[in-house]
Amino acid sequence: AQDLYVEMQKLLDAGIQKCDQASAAASRPGNDDLVFRGNMALWKKTAWGLKARLANRLSNVDAQGSAQQALVAVGNSFAAGEGFTVSAYQSNPENANPIANNFMNASTIVIADGIVTAMKSFLDPGEDVLADPRANIWFTKIGRKVVTPPTSRANTDVTLNGTLYSKPLYLQNRTSPLPLLTFTELKFIEAEAQLRLNDRPKAYAAYDAAVRSALSNAAIFNTAATLTPAQITAYLARPKVLPGVDKLTLKDIITQKYIFLFVFQSQEAYNDVRRTGLIALNDPDGTAKRFPYPVDEISRNANAPQLSDQNTVYA
Repeated sequence: AQDLYVEMQKLLDAGIQKCDQASAAASRPGNDDLVFRGNMALWKKTAWGLKARLANRLSNVDAQGSAQQALVAVGNSFAAGEGFTVSAYQSNPENANPIANNFMNASTIVIADGIVTAMKSFLDPGEDVLADPRANIWFTKIGRKVVTPPTSRANTDVTLNGTLYSKPLYLQNRTSPLPLLTFTELKFIEAEAQLRLNDRPKAYAAYDAAVRSALSNAAIFNTAATLTPAQITAYLARPKVLPGVDKLTLKDIITQKYIFLFVFQSQEAYNDVRRTGLIALNDPDGTAKRFPYPVDEISRNANAPQLSDQNTVYA
């Protein structure tokens, strides 16, 4: 992993250089570029954003250096309204948003308690998760409540019609856009990095901007469900959401970031869970440390750990 992170940063640097070299129309993509239509400035910003994400993941290795590197990268990446989002999906399953396609095909997917617990942590004690306006546009309700299974293992026992546990309302359209790197995520990274460098005013300003952006983009999968300014203002008025410069914690930043990424970037959200340990997940199989090795990898690659399969952690 140590070698891979160095190599990934080198590849991104090389990509940035190639973007600078693509000055003539013949040397850059056009309409075959399904994301930016040949806008190399936005491709450069994407590379810088990825550099920020990778640098921030090394917070446990080099707290100060990773923060400084992340901030430099964030400064060269997306401004408000920009981001790396794939939106050229079609309604047929072959060319659909892959996450939406999976959600629509896997009828036993339900909402587990991890996201609900994270959202409730910013509400008053005993308050229902539906007090967070995002819950109303993200989850189905059972008897006017969001109902989660007792453990994630219960997902195999749910009924197909969603009468026992709440199911996702988001990404129920195959043409839903898929954000892969956003201005919002970068503001959360900036907030975390500034907090590590003990610059609380800058950390709080970035956190404030990140939460506001997250709320504004909570319904990117269905613009008709976009939160109103009044809903956003009411949520931001909660003292646990914007606690003030002196009371902001890393857990506040990571938890709001986790909520934001949950809908469309759950793997990146889980990277923060593993890295910080600040969010408790209720999984009867324990905490995952890696993706499972495919059967073909184990059977065909002599270098693959032979004691590892799709269900066994190999150390």
